[in-house]
Amino acid sequence: SVGPWAPCRQLADLGAMGCGASANPVAMAKRAEEIRLAPLLLRLEEVANLHRRGLMSDSEFEKFRSAINAEIAGLDGFSPKNGKSDLSVGREARQMRADEFRAQVDQLARQMKSNPNQLPEDYFRLASSLPPKFTREVGEQDEWRNAGSGPMQEYYNTWAGRNVEDLLSDPRTKQDANNNPIGTEYDLPRDGTLQECTLVLCWFSKEGQYGKPVEALRCKGFHVIVHDIQTSTEQQMMVSLLIADVAWLVSGAEVTEAGFGQLLDAMVLFHRRGGGAI
Repeated sequence: SVGPWAPCRQLADLGAMGCGASANPVAMAKRAEEIRLAPLLLRLEEVANLHRRGLMSDSEFEKFRSAINAEIAGLDGFSPKNGKSDLSVGREARQMRADEFRAQVDQLARQMKSNPNQLPEDYFRLASSLPPKFTREVGEQDEWRNAGSGPMQEYYNTWAGRNVEDLLSDPRTKQDANNNPIGTEYDLPRDGTLQECTLVLCWFSKEGQYGKPVEALRCKGFHVIVHDIQTSTEQQMMVSLLIADVAWLVSGAEVTEAGFGQLLDAMVLFHRRGGGAI
């Protein structure tokens, strides 16, 4: 049962002085405040480090710093979205940056409704202002070795980076007829973890379907934008590329659209910024 001394017991578990009639209330209050502030000060230091390394813009840094300082002062509204979050500071910053870019590109897309073959005036300004997709190269082996670390486990399943033979020999692993593990928990990313990532599908093929792949990507959390050449123009695809992390181009047997070359030029620039191309 939870009684009036439950907070005291929690403090005692963390090394505070014991509860009872002889307990010093001033010392206990001080200890409680230290416990409350410790994770906030750690997050403030993490924000400062991200900003110092160039992984967070000045405006993002000010938003997070102000929000954390408000929480330290005992005010409501810790996160920039006015609510507490289980996300790390870095991941929350990436999500906020993605939302900001998506809002800008959505505005450009709305401007094209009356003339979908014409790029908006702000297209080239926004394209030239986009930062690189990464700040440094990470070797494949380094990435794989760190797959089980805390930061990567925000995205990856617990089996990431482990030996596939160990996985298949585990009696708890259900397998299909081809010895493939059954279940999304064996995929590399966890379900619903990739919300800040955008995949743009540019479909020119007259054969095949993309419904199931798109459904699977959205299950992982991807923000998926589908452009079928039957209903979209190459210029609309180019605008969506501004917020893409991954671009998936399905050309089919042949492409006859006049604007395809312009789209390919945009794809090359996108890839040079660090975007993934399929």
